[in-house]
Amino acid sequence: MGNDDLEMFPHGVFRALGTDRWVAIAVRDEADWRALCVALGRADWRDDATLASADARRAHGDAIDAAISAWTETRDAGAIEAELQARGVPAHAVLDMPGLYADAQLQARGHFVDLPHPIHGTVTIEASRSRLSHTTARIPERVLTFGCDNRHVLGELLDFSDEAIAALEAKGVLA
Repeated sequence: MGNDDLEMFPHGVFRALGTDRWVAIAVRDEADWRALCVALGRADWRDDATLASADARRAHGDAIDAAISAWTETRDAGAIEAELQARGVPAHAVLDMPGLYADAQLQARGHFVDLPHPIHGTVTIEASRSRLSHTTARIPERVLTFGCDNRHVLGELLDFSDEAIAALEAKGVLA
């Protein structure tokens, strides 16, 4: 089904202004549809009772998707998001990693956390995506590096001697 939805239409990701810029739009009901039509400047569709349901709109899907695409391709994804959200239509710019890092909502939620790293000084990681009321997310105290627990696993859990571990290190088996 890709980005299609059985209950909502239009429902998809549309190209926005710029290189590899996109916006996701979901029309849940007739109120969303009417608001989207206003944004598109399509009063004819807004007032057309034959397009009131998702199934009816889906029957005209190619024309509707083409009109939305023509509208979004000339606009900034963030501006589309803001305009449609202001009208009550679910929409969001599709973000790359720099865009995610700059996203005000993710910043406000403390989604990105800076942690000390033994080689790189400080690195940024993503915290838990979930916020539970009775269980706080566990954030590590430091970035774990490849092989950082070799001595613990080999020595304490597998009972290798210090000499055996040193021999593996000397052979370059452990990183």
